[in-house]
Amino acid sequence: MHSKTIVTVNEKKLDRKLAVIFKHISEVVEVFNPTTAAIEKVFHSVNPKSSLLLGHARGVSMLALSLCGIDVNEYAPNEVKSAVTGVGRADKAQVASMVQVLLNLDRSVKMKEDETDALAIAICHANTQSFNLKKIG
Repeated sequence: MHSKTIVTVNEKKLDRKLAVIFKHISEVVEVFNPTTAAIEKVFHSVNPKSSLLLGHARGVSMLALSLCGIDVNEYAPNEVKSAVTGVGRADKAQVASMVQVLLNLDRSVKMKEDETDALAIAICHANTQSFNLKKIG
């Protein structure tokens, strides 16, 4: 499994952090040539500043993907949880456990929360796309 976490902590200014995100997403697209991407929809946080920063990061991510010709699909957190666990209000631990089961990953290895979230969104997207293809056909 290939894993790439985009790290922006070395940058102090928001515009530089966003540039790092844009650059790395563009590089990932160049290396792996995906035709579609999935991203979690904005959720409302108790901290407005965090929500705003997340919105900036999502926007730059979506722009990078769109400029590369990648179709971007958005899923609400409860859609992702439901697709992975069968329960839209599952907690992070339940989602992490099911991701490892569904992907037959070594359950003794503790995954980072960002990795689990990304894989859960990918599973949701794969299941949704598969379902939509069956509905059409």
